Amino acid sequence: MNQFVLPTNVSESIMMDIGMDPLELARSSFEKIRPSDMIVINATVGAKVSDGGGNPDLLYKVYRNSIVASNLIFSAKSELDEGGNDFAIDSFTHVDTKHTLGKVSYILTVENIEANT
Repeated sequence: MNQFVLPTNVSESIMMDIGMDPLELARSSFEKIRPSDMIVINATVGAKVSDGGGNPDLLYKVYRNSIVASNLIFSAKSELDEGGNDFAIDSFTHVDTKHTLGKVSYILTVENIEANT
């Protein structure tokens, strides 16, 4: 079993505006995938609503190799409320057993699916 962990952010949080278009958060590539391999993808992501940000719904997606609809392998929705639940930490796990052989990349994206938030 091999493990790859993205470098952690140890100094401060990274604040980015999340729009309606997919925003890439992380990418991980593996060079030699065999037919018997199972790829376990774990992610933990924090989000905060800024003042006046409304009640956004975020959609996290994991793609295999490129960000196109046919390569989507996982998605999860997160709902935030301005003032109440204005900060959320979401964790999810997915196991990919139908991967491509050889080199494969996984891309984690987030997008805001609520207009004007």
